[in-house]
Amino acid sequence: MFGSAAMALLLDRFPALVAFGGLLLGWTAGDLAASDAAYADWIARQAPALAYVLPFSGAVFVWFQSRWVVSERKAAPGGARPAPELLKPVAAPKPKAKPIERPAKPAVTPAIPRVASVAPAAAENATPQDDLVMFLGLIGLFATFGAVMGYFVFFTD
Repeated sequence: MFGSAAMALLLDRFPALVAFGGLLLGWTAGDLAASDAAYADWIARQAPALAYVLPFSGAVFVWFQSRWVVSERKAAPGGARPAPELLKPVAAPKPKAKPIERPAKPAVTPAIPRVASVAPAAAENATPQDDLVMFLGLIGLFATFGAVMGYFVFFTD
């Protein structure tokens, strides 16, 4: 618990760490794609530059995608989206003075309370622009990957 609190304080104090973490995740994803066992041998023989290009392009893709999302959210009416209701702090219930009296035999079995998940709240706040950003970003990533692979397949010996 101390580690997560310290990390939250660091991220609040140094917002650039969030961007650095995203770049690191993009770099790792590109590196994993370049070193996948299914085609790592082909990359080593036919396109050795992909071992360096894919991690870099993954990091650049994540950075451009984050800049685009931030600019779209700032341009939206009302600025950034508010936090979902589930993420807002709630006051703790006050303890009761007397113990709860339990009946000897319950007439109806109590229902299990449903726990709300974050996904419906996130879906309520999603805008069509968010979906478009993700869709176009994925198309751009696949097109870049296809162009690089095509270059090495068709234009190199």
